[in-house]
Amino acid sequence: FIEIFDENCDMKIHQQDEFCRICASDDYLREILSPNFT
Repeated sequence: FIEIFDENCDMKIHQQDEFCRICASDDYLREILSPNFT
């Protein structure tokens, strides 16, 4: 996961955007992961 990010910045940006969008649309994941962003 991290290795892919290091090898491909474009992939990193895409994956992060996708991840954020998924979290924003998923109350359960957002509730579980929210402490990681604070």
